[in-house]
Parts: sequence; C-alpha cells; structure tokens
Amino acid sequence: MDSGYTKEQLEAMGVNTEHLFVFTEERATYNGKVFSIDILIDSLIGVFGPCERIVYGEEYNKGYDHYLWDEIGFVALVSPEKKGDGGESALGLPAQSGGVRLQRF
Repeated sequence: MDSGYTKEQLEAMGVNTEHLFVFTEERATYNGKVFSIDILIDSLIGVFGPCERIVYGEEYNKGYDHYLWDEIGFVALVSPEKKGDGGESALGLPAQSGGVRLQRF
C-alpha cells in the first residue's frame, strides 16, 4: 500500500481500505496500484477498473472527455486531441495519451 501502515493498522484506525488512495512525494497509488497524470486512459482503467460513465467534452471543460468512477469519486479529464497509437482502451474506445487531468470529487 506504501502508506507506511499495514492494512490491519489502517483498519484499526478506522480507515476504509476498500478504496484507498495514498499520495506521497514519489507516487500516487490506489489500492496499491501506481497511477499518474501521464499514463494512457486504458492504464487508468487498469488501476481503477471500468469507469461508470463517460461525459464527452462538449459543454463543461470543453475539449476534455470526463471518465468518471462514481463509486470512488474520481474523474480523469482526457483531451480528445491527444490520441494514442490507435489502440483501444478497455472500454473499446480510442486510446488516449497525454492531456490527462485527474481530480477527486
């Protein structure tokens, strides 16, 4: 988990470890899987699992598609202009690279 505590210690402190985000100076992890703002959207899906919904960037934050994981309160904003190598994400959508902004809601 890289939090400095074991899962048992965190749970004893009342921390919900089902959806555990840990941010350090070196990395960000979700349930022990490393993620960052410069990875492909299909890699984010590999970390967080399939997203619940996608809102295409036509109104709010124009130019960015919103990949939302509602259960954990997380969204990745991906610039549609930043296409990957033509591969497909785990959602069957064109892979995206770069231009990713992450935020927790």
